[in-house]
Amino acid sequence: MDEQEELSPQRLQQRIQDWKERLTNLYEQISDWAANNNLKAAPGGEIVMNEELMQQMNVPTTNLPTLEIHSGNTLAISIKPKGLWVIGANGRVDLICKKGSFMLVDTAPPLETPDWKLFGPSKRDGKPFETSQLSDLI
Repeated sequence: MDEQEELSPQRLQQRIQDWKERLTNLYEQISDWAANNNLKAAPGGEIVMNEELMQQMNVPTTNLPTLEIHSGNTLAISIKPKGLWVIGANGRVDLICKKGSFMLVDTAPPLETPDWKLFGPSKRDGKPFETSQLSDLI
């Protein structure tokens, strides 16, 4: 979290709501890409968000969606939010597939338009995210 950012339960709730909206928009983009590539996107199970900062500020836990990309009957990519408050970013989403674990990191400032970057297993090769890159993961 930015040192300049006000710490209050209300501010955290605002950030959490923004995180959910960014995830929804990201999942919609990925689902559209999947549909255009003869793949199926389906909701995965929800995960509980209960980050340390939420606990410190007595902000209640919340559920976050996950997404799965299937090729036929095979799970090709599992997409799960990892954390909102991560060092140097405005959230991280993990993509797990047979080729390894990848990360989508929003490098935009809090409450700004997302700037997703895709990092491969080396974690050093972040590139602006385009849904077409998902083809390389399947």
